[in-house]
Amino acid sequence: MIRKIYYALRGSISFSFPAADRARVLDHCLREGIGAISCTVSGEEGRLRLLKRDACRLPESLGCCQIGEQGLPMLVRRACDRPGLVIGAVLGLLLLLLSSLTVWRVEIRGNERIGATEIEEALSAAGLSVGDLTVATDIASVKTRFLRENPEISWIGIYLRGTTAAIEVRERENGGIGGTEDGLPLSNLVAATDAVIESIYAERGRAAVSEGMTVKRGDLLISGIYRTAEGLACVRAEGVVRGRVTRDFQVVQPLRAVRKEYTSRKASAFSVNFFGKEIKLFKIAGKSEEEYDIIKRKEQVVLFGALRLPIYFSREYRLSYVERELILTENEAVKAAYASLHAELASALADSELLRKRLEGELTEEGYCLRCHTEYLTDIAVPLAYETE
Repeated sequence: MIRKIYYALRGSISFSFPAADRARVLDHCLREGIGAISCTVSGEEGRLRLLKRDACRLPESLGCCQIGEQGLPMLVRRACDRPGLVIGAVLGLLLLLLSSLTVWRVEIRGNERIGATEIEEALSAAGLSVGDLTVATDIASVKTRFLRENPEISWIGIYLRGTTAAIEVRERENGGIGGTEDGLPLSNLVAATDAVIESIYAERGRAAVSEGMTVKRGDLLISGIYRTAEGLACVRAEGVVRGRVTRDFQVVQPLRAVRKEYTSRKASAFSVNFFGKEIKLFKIAGKSEEEYDIIKRKEQVVLFGALRLPIYFSREYRLSYVERELILTENEAVKAAYASLHAELASALADSELLRKRLEGELTEEGYCLRCHTEYLTDIAVPLAYETE
């Protein structure tokens, strides 16, 4: 392996000669101290490969004819003959490197009252905008300046993910009055639903309930206002209050249902998003006489499985369909009702501990009615902001 690398770096030249002159060619190389890389004979033709530095010591009287050159010197010479190709390749690699280290997209989440455009302009003023190098962006400084100049925002999170800057904001609920040092509003913790207290942990604030107590929705659980030896303290209450909650779920599965049957799929739009600019290549205008659903897909260009470029391909399809009435049997209605109830429980009790459940089902005029009585443990504390003067 080391020898092959050495030959590639120094460069080599291949010659052809009559097979009958093989002994004469090798005898000359031996007398002149020329080390042949390889010497082979096939039929009436022989092949000799020498280092480029030794090729000039091979006389024409031997009848050797040069047939090729290999190695780094040949590549360098060819590159020098095509300077435009070399410059283009270097600029292309530089563009790929800079594009993967540059913010080309800003995604904003969590805003309700303040527009995304307004937040993006405020971020630009704070030092983060499309086109900035991620390695040269001081995230902590951007956060501090943004919160200082935008008091209506209580918290901001900035996450650089490749060429995308994911921004999460939290708008101030009390208009900027009575905030804490970290920008969050003062608040109590109140009950989100009726429950029986199982455990309470007040990390900050004073507990207003104890284990075994029954609370109603909106009752105070942990107070952010309490008295200390130094006087009245006003903080943002924090903690976990686990309560035993009972809740009834109900699902009605009609015996007559409408099912979509897709008949065709047609591409309706195609666009390219390049450096934050969307270029629409084609789009089908007008409405179709058929009913249809629209499916959108967006794919980012990725090189070598790791290098993400700020180029996206967006495709839009129209799935035409017809609606057909479906009449369910009782067994099919029962299965569909159980599937719907399972999905609803999984969503509603995702962060809870289910203790017990009781199911009841009956066939009515509306369809199959499935009821579920549940009892579960969950954190019932939610913040409720307050103001101080």
